[in-house]
Amino acid sequence: MLFIIFFCEKTKNLLNYTIVFNFNNKTTFQINFFANGVILSKKKLRKKLSKMEEEKSKDNAKLDLESITEQHACFDKNWILQLNKQESIHNLICLICKQVANSPMEINCIQHKNMDESLIVGENCLTKFLSQNQNSCPIEPHDNCLYSQGRFAKLYINELDVICPRQFQQEQHQLRMLTQQGHEERETPGIINCGFKGK
Repeated sequence: MLFIIFFCEKTKNLLNYTIVFNFNNKTTFQINFFANGVILSKKKLRKKLSKMEEEKSKDNAKLDLESITEQHACFDKNWILQLNKQESIHNLICLICKQVANSPMEINCIQHKNMDESLIVGENCLTKFLSQNQNSCPIEPHDNCLYSQGRFAKLYINELDVICPRQFQQEQHQLRMLTQQGHEERETPGIINCGFKGK
């Protein structure tokens, strides 16, 4: 939680204004204003704000990874495509969220037996969909949706090569920050680099 504390005192015929930025009960930085101008330069202020954003980003990335693990959400397609080709994951895409299925389930309804495409959904997506749509099938509306574990799809997904998920999230966050700041701001905060590549 961010708190901003404002102080004002008179010293030697000048008014001294102090603004203290307090993030999670830690003083992150302060800015002193005098009648004759700002003591902390804009460049230093940007660096301090950037550092604060980086720390916040690391905390958010950690929370995001924990929530993904807890919820068993499907895997980010862009993350998987870092080291895999589009064709190799084409039949592993969840029909509900359009990401790579986590704990893939196959839809086995009789109504869809003539369909040529892969009918894969992530287990968490399917559970949510069925609870929100009174057990209606996610492919086309009918009752009594039939499904089973996609064992072959799961084995194939487990063999895909990926980079470190935290590294991927940091890179995505940096890209968003650069896009938001525009082309004039080229300073990027230091990030932890992880060279993991594996299954």
